[in-house]
Amino acid sequence: MNTNNSAIKRIMRETQEIKQDSSPDYTAFPLEDNIFEWHFTIRGAQDTEFEGGIYHGRIILPPDYPFKPPNIVLLTPNGRFEAGVKICLSISAHHPETWQPSWSIALIGFMITEGKGAVGALDYSAAERKALALKSVNWSCSKCGTHNKTALPEVVKKESTVTIDNTTTTTTTTSTTATATSLNTESKDSSSITNTATEQQQQQQQQQQQQEQEKEHQEKEKEQEQQEQKQEQQNNDKTTEEESTIIKRNINQPNTLVDQLPPAPTSNSSSSTTASIKNNSNNNNNITNATTTTTNINTRRIESITRPSTTNIDRLIY
Repeated sequence: MNTNNSAIKRIMRETQEIKQDSSPDYTAFPLEDNIFEWHFTIRGAQDTEFEGGIYHGRIILPPDYPFKPPNIVLLTPNGRFEAGVKICLSISAHHPETWQPSWSIALIGFMITEGKGAVGALDYSAAERKALALKSVNWSCSKCGTHNKTALPEVVKKESTVTIDNTTTTTTTTSTTATATSLNTESKDSSSITNTATEQQQQQQQQQQQQEQEKEHQEKEKEQEQQEQKQEQQNNDKTTEEESTIIKRNINQPNTLVDQLPPAPTSNSSSSTTASIKNNSNNNNNITNATTTTTNINTRRIESITRPSTTNIDRLIY
């Protein structure tokens, strides 16, 4: 048995409390081979159709008790709850949303309520319930061996005499006047037990909230890291694309200085250029010679004009 388990700790503490409780209206104990199953015996409430009856049943505790409610089963026929069926109550496993770890399991108070079609509920008449109450005293449990007749102490009746105006009135009362009971009844330090259970629940809730916050924080960090990596990859892709564009532009763009120069002459063009130069030189020489010849002719003509011939002079003289 793991004594560090919170459920086992709670059950063991309640076992000690119930042993110290000497109430004549109820008793409860865990089975020797299973501390998560308790058997209980309760007395029917006074001034109801259940008065005089003794009722036996089971409480099945969940592994995470007291943070989840137990199942409750009445074994003795009673006319309010169906025998051998898990009954539907706000303190049972049928309604975990209403359960509080600090609650006690009170059954006598529920015995006098109406069934209203709930699971395991019966609506017998008052007469039928009274008849079952008388029979319940002789009922015994086949599993734990409890006999209702000896399960609870006998009710001790007290008589008190009151004299009013010389008239004597005798009043009979019993020692059992409770209308509700609990299997894990609160002792003198019940408030501390309740506080302990509440603190444990709050600690578990805080731990759960912290775990959820840490998980959410980790998810946010992971998401942010992924976004940063994605942005960095986009920047790298953009830089690479720009560099590639620049390289392509440089390859496709002509070199202005080089492209403006005439193409280098080949061997054939060089020969024709040389021949052309020679022809031009010859032509120039021819032009020069022709010009010189023309100049000489013109000079002679001028001289012939300006200088009269001797023949003509002679003719003039004679």
